[in-house]
Amino acid sequence: DGELLRTEAQFNDSVSGATAKSAHVLAVQAASPLDLMITSNVDPVNDGTALTITMTVSNTSGGPLSNVVLQAVTPEHMSFGDDDQTTPDGVCPGGVCNPGETIEWLLGSMAAGEVRVVRYSDPVSTAAADGEVLVADAAVTADGVSAVQDSHAVVVKDNAPPLQLSLSTDRNPAAVGELVTYRLRYSNLDAT
Repeated sequence: DGELLRTEAQFNDSVSGATAKSAHVLAVQAASPLDLMITSNVDPVNDGTALTITMTVSNTSGGPLSNVVLQAVTPEHMSFGDDDQTTPDGVCPGGVCNPGETIEWLLGSMAAGEVRVVRYSDPVSTAAADGEVLVADAAVTADGVSAVQDSHAVVVKDNAPPLQLSLSTDRNPAAVGELVTYRLRYSNLDAT
């Protein structure tokens, strides 16, 4: 319980010598009645284009949960309003979430098996550097339930790289003995 498992993948083009790498950290902990998964609409993302982060919260228990709260830290190079770029409306300090600030959604009660989807979206700043990694961190809690955290990383690209690689899991954290499925997405956009 509490152990972190790091998995790495590498994709090599033996002709051009291009390489793409990805890593993912999975936390092992006791089974939780809450599940949180974070995804994005694109990876990599070009600077100046919209990045949408989707967080899926699930009550995996056999009973209701009360006072469910989702909190997310605004990634670098993103800034959005709490009522026009979030679904459902979240709460940001002063009505706008700047990089590093926390947005909060008060989800209330969730019935057994209920799933809620929360999103925020903003164009990535053109100041973002090629190869920079934007990290979307979030945590969900409920009465009597320890925080469940997840993280999703997206790479900024000024131009699409010839090789692209993304590694993720279907759940994070995972309980001891629980099946974890790794997703490995790759592409070679090189014309040769």
